[in-house]
Amino acid sequence: MIEIFVGGFALSTTEMELAQLFSPHGAVASVNITKNRITLQSRGYGFLEMADQFDATRAIKALNGVFIDGRRLTICRADKILTTSALFQLNEQQAILIKKKRPITALL
Repeated sequence: MIEIFVGGFALSTTEMELAQLFSPHGAVASVNITKNRITLQSRGYGFLEMADQFDATRAIKALNGVFIDGRRLTICRADKILTTSALFQLNEQQAILIKKKRPITALL
């Protein structure tokens, strides 16, 4: 399974709509939209899994940067991004540098 990050979509976008967007490029195994824990409202990004690496690569190339509902989608392999949960595993100074888009090597 190849996990794909999808970001920048409208807060009203549903998991079914994301699956339908990706399905012409291959079989979508699962879709998970990240939601606010308190309000349960979409945070505008999520992850989906595709079974075939070729299909996943084709979908990323075809859909990255596409405008849906007036918003530009950012799509890439999930292993290419640093998720919020990974930030909690870093010390506070490293996390601040990442949020400011400075390299962690500045600490070394």
